[in-house]
Amino acid sequence: MPKIVVTGHDGGKAVVAKNFERPVAAFETMPAFSATLVWSTGQRFQLPFDTNSFSDERDTVLPAEGEINLMIVTYPSADTPVPEGFDPAAFGAEMLARLPGLAERFEENGMHCTDTIDFGIILSGELQLRLDDEIVSLNAGDIVVQNGTRHGWTNPGSEPTTVAFTMIGARRA
Repeated sequence: MPKIVVTGHDGGKAVVAKNFERPVAAFETMPAFSATLVWSTGQRFQLPFDTNSFSDERDTVLPAEGEINLMIVTYPSADTPVPEGFDPAAFGAEMLARLPGLAERFEENGMHCTDTIDFGIILSGELQLRLDDEIVSLNAGDIVVQNGTRHGWTNPGSEPTTVAFTMIGARRA
């Protein structure tokens, strides 16, 4: 469970405005998978930033144009067994409930496209970035700048992979 420390201002001094833990809850239907929206600036922000503007009650985990979100995702390894009694429909419903706005964009093969610029930092493990005609292998410490292209992710390794994504909402030209 990551600890989140958010700084702010108090009378011109830098202070800790918020200090909390953000639970990283595994999906009930696929316990090896998790995705947690850690923080969002909201569409309109200025400094000093209103640290009370973030809400867990959101219509979408995708940022609106000009908004910045931080999400941490853990992908199960390729050899993680499917849970006994796995129900694909229940997993789909959990995806829709926990990742609104994003889950609807997933194609059957896991490919998707969003109106965002994403900075993905591989924190641990290995991951493959799948594009239309290419696959790029990534390891811990590697960074991906995802510019609103159709893509998907696969963990070919034997361990879970955790990625921090900073997503910036953009307007598609």
